[in-house]
Order: sequence, then C-alpha cells, then structure tokens
Amino acid sequence: MPAPAAPATDIAVVVIGAGGHAAEVCSYVADLRRESPAIRLLGCVDDRKPIGRSGPVEIIGDFSMFETLVRTEPGLRCIVAVGDNATRKQLVSRVGALGRPELWLTLRHPAALVGQDVTIGPGTCLAPGSIVTTRVRIGAHVIVN
Repeated sequence: MPAPAAPATDIAVVVIGAGGHAAEVCSYVADLRRESPAIRLLGCVDDRKPIGRSGPVEIIGDFSMFETLVRTEPGLRCIVAVGDNATRKQLVSRVGALGRPELWLTLRHPAALVGQDVTIGPGTCLAPGSIVTTRVRIGAHVIVN
C-alpha cells in the first residue's frame, strides 16, 4: 500500500504575545489542528518573557526569533494575541514592517458561526462561540469573542 500523500499546505503558526489571550489563541490553534493536521503551533514569541514554558504557553523566543523564522520557515503564519489594543497595534506594525502580508493568520475557530457574504480581515481571531451574521465586514487584527 502506498504511503499517504503529504498535506498540500503545511501551516506553521507563531503566536505573538505570551499572556492570557495568547494562551487562549494557542488552545484555538490546537482545536484547529484536530480538524487539519497540516496546522502546527511552533509557539509564542514575546520580548518580555524568557524562553520556556509560561503557564500553558511555550515561549520560543523574542521578536528576533520570529524574524529568523520568517526567513527560514516555509508556510509560516502569525497572529498577534495581545488583548490591549495599543500594544496589539504596535506589534502589528512591527510585523507589518517586515513587508510580508501573507504572514497573517486569520483564525476562525471551528466553533465560530459565520454567515454568508462575510469578509474577515487578516490577523483577526474568531473565538469559539462567536457569531458573525450575514453581510458582515470585519477589519484586520480584530478579536471577536
């Protein structure tokens, strides 16, 4: 019997931030992985926390580690998981300065309900139980709970 075909697209996810919202987003990525094994969580990057485990999240380095991954990891995607709007905006700008808009992961949890004719911007997170009705436009880097 031949070996199964490799997934068409392997997505490596980095969560930017390592606080409470990042812990939630990491669990959402784990839930997505159950539906699509081609998704894998590399870990979190945070300039303010040391490498290693911090509660439920694995911190793999700081922003310079993320910049290295951008150059070396095919299929890399990221999402800023910081609840504070001003800090999230700063981190989005740092990633944006890399000039790679394809990096943004738009995370739609399997338990999020999305109607027809909906546009969801890059870097947005739809949490479990969130409901987006018909003909809705959601911008970039929004958190919908």
